[in-house]
Amino acid sequence: MRQIVKFIPHFTFLVLMAGSSFGQSLTSGSKIIHVQEARTPKEGTLTFYNNMSAFGKSAGSQGTAWDVRNAINLDYSFTDNLMIAANATLYQDLNDGSGDANTPVHDFSLTFKAGSFGFSADYFQFGGLINLSFPVGDSPKHNTAFEVYRGLGPALHLEGFLSYYGDNLFPDESYSLHSNLGIGLYFDKNKEAINTKQAGIFKPGTKIVENAPKTTTGPMEFRYGFGAKYPFSFIDLYGEVWGNVFIKEPDYFIQARENYTYLTIGIGAKPVDLLRLDISADILANGSKNNSYFPNKGDDLGGGLKDINYAPWKINIGFKVNILPFKTTYAIDPSRRYEISEREATEIRSRVRIIEEDEAVTRDKVETLKAKRKDVETNLKQLRDLLKQLDTNQDNN
Repeated sequence: MRQIVKFIPHFTFLVLMAGSSFGQSLTSGSKIIHVQEARTPKEGTLTFYNNMSAFGKSAGSQGTAWDVRNAINLDYSFTDNLMIAANATLYQDLNDGSGDANTPVHDFSLTFKAGSFGFSADYFQFGGLINLSFPVGDSPKHNTAFEVYRGLGPALHLEGFLSYYGDNLFPDESYSLHSNLGIGLYFDKNKEAINTKQAGIFKPGTKIVENAPKTTTGPMEFRYGFGAKYPFSFIDLYGEVWGNVFIKEPDYFIQARENYTYLTIGIGAKPVDLLRLDISADILANGSKNNSYFPNKGDDLGGGLKDINYAPWKINIGFKVNILPFKTTYAIDPSRRYEISEREATEIRSRVRIIEEDEAVTRDKVETLKAKRKDVETNLKQLRDLLKQLDTNQDNN
């Protein structure tokens, strides 16, 4: 309880200014696929995660259009409640018809996350994060077709989240529900948005062609995400709904200016505590109608596909390595939950004590109510006797 009171001011700030870059994984652990969990890893935990996403579709005579993205994450927990994460996109297809990719670094971000603040006997956990993103290289290469809005300049993402765990003693081995709400701020004004030096684009409703137009505003968006996880001894099952609503829309010639909603289903295999493999699919549920810029001469948005802005689907493959603390026990071993350190045992004993204290308080309240009920019944009996005596005296008179 003292921890909750201590961090209420910090968490209030995070919730009021909440958001995240949902299209990529901001942390290695403490997440499902796109949706963050409120729990943070224990102090001293070091985690590495590699994530690749891919979409492909036939573009007729132009062959097949591909969108491939690969990113890495590295997390470190300073305390049980505070962690830092670094993210870098190492490869991103440009999808501009050139066949080129932005590599070795497409963008870089830092995330500061606070979490594992529990209430209701730790069945509920809450937390928040701040993410700072920085593009690398030319701005037109960062907001590509088939991808959600990434931003052409620095960006600030803030997010608040709430999680529920079915087992407060072994939350990693219980089903859980998670919600994320937040905003994203993009400092994109006066950035070159698309490579249009050769073809150019028409201004809406005119025949005036602009070459390499500059952005006039910095977009702002509301972000949301809801997820569920159901673990088994060897695998985890995932489900997510996530997306955005633009509060301030990007310019008309920007790719990825539509609101969107994705559904994600996935499975995570954990043969040993050291490793985990995630395989998931993103399915576009809302945002398939293109409202972006008006291309000249009927050109498409990139990659040879017409009237497709966001990828209708994507396959994600993630590979996680738990570097510290180093454990090699088999996850499929039913006895693994009892192979715990002295620190973990101390935490379990502390949580059991909290539960017992809650039960003791409840019992005390019940006994107090029983005593009050007896007092009320005694008072009622005395009133009845007094009224009966008064009635008898009146009859005698």
